[in-house]
Amino acid sequence: MIIFSDLKYRTKINNLPSWAIKKIESSFSNIKIIFDKKKINEKVQVYFGDLITENIIKKMSNLRWVHFSSTGTNRANNKEMIKRKIIVTNSNDAFTNSVSILAIAHICSFARGLHFASQLREKKQLNRKSFDKYFKLISDLRSSTILIVGYGKIGRKISEILFPMGVNVIGIKKSKNYNKKYCSKIFKLKDLDKVVSKADFVINLLPLERGTKKIFNKNIFKNMKNTSYFISLGRGETVNEKDLIKSLEKNIFAGAGIDVFENEPLSNNTKLLKLKNTILTPHIGNINQQYWEYETNLFIKNLNSFINRKKFVNRIYPKL
Repeated sequence: MIIFSDLKYRTKINNLPSWAIKKIESSFSNIKIIFDKKKINEKVQVYFGDLITENIIKKMSNLRWVHFSSTGTNRANNKEMIKRKIIVTNSNDAFTNSVSILAIAHICSFARGLHFASQLREKKQLNRKSFDKYFKLISDLRSSTILIVGYGKIGRKISEILFPMGVNVIGIKKSKNYNKKYCSKIFKLKDLDKVVSKADFVINLLPLERGTKKIFNKNIFKNMKNTSYFISLGRGETVNEKDLIKSLEKNIFAGAGIDVFENEPLSNNTKLLKLKNTILTPHIGNINQQYWEYETNLFIKNLNSFINRKKFVNRIYPKL
C-alpha cells in the first residue's frame, strides 16, 4: 500500500520524524510512505498531512482515506472529496493541552499587565510608580467573564483550569451540551455581536467553515468592552485583520493576543507589529514535544482500522 504524506521538509511540528516513519512501516507489511509530489499516482490510497488540495486528490484515483495531522479539516471541503466520499479523520486531541496553555498564558499576561511591564522595561522605567497608570487594567481574574467562541475540547479544558480561580466562563457552540459546572451558559454563533459585550476576554477557537470566515469584524469589535481583550487561537481567516488593526489603533478594546493570521508567516510590514497593545506569537499553539508520539500512535491505530475495515478514531466524514 502506498501512503503519501506532505509532512516533510517543513517545520519540526510538520516534519514526520525518521523514527515515526520506521515505526509506521514496520507495523504493517507492504506499506510504503512517499513524500515526493512527483511520485503521486493512482496507487496512493492514503493521504497523511494537512496540505491536501482538490488538484492533488484528482491525481489519486484510488485515494480512500485522508488523515489530517491537525484538528482543522477545512481543506477537505471540496467537491472531489465529497463526490468520492473519501474518509476523513483528524487529530482532534493532539493540541488540546498546548492551545489551552497558550490561551491561559495570554489571559494571564493581560490580566497581570506583563505587556505593560515589557514596555516599561524598554523605556527603562520598570518600577511600581510607572506601573501605577495601568492599575485599572490589572486583575486577579476573580469575577471576570471569559467568552469562548468555539467551545469544544479546548474550551472545556480552559474552563476547567480557570473555574477554581473564580472565573465565569460562557461559550458559543453549535450544540447545547456542556458541563454546567465549568461553563455557566452557552449561546449560538448568531448571538456573537451581543454576547461579546458581556466578556472581559473573548477567545476565538473557531474552525474555518461556512459562516465563520471573517466573522470577527468591526461590527463585533465595536461591541466589546473598552477594557476587554481579544485572543485569537482558532483559524486566522475567521478574523478580518484590517478591522482588527483599526479597532486596536482606536483602542475600541484594550488589546489582543494573536497566534493565527490571515496570511502566514506574518508579514514584516503589517501594522500589527507596531501596536503596543498586542501580544503576537507565530502560530505556536500546536507546538509541543509530545505531539509526534501521539500522532504516530493515532495514525497506526487508524491505519489498522483502514486495512481491517474497523471503526476509525476521530472520523469526520462521511458520518456513520
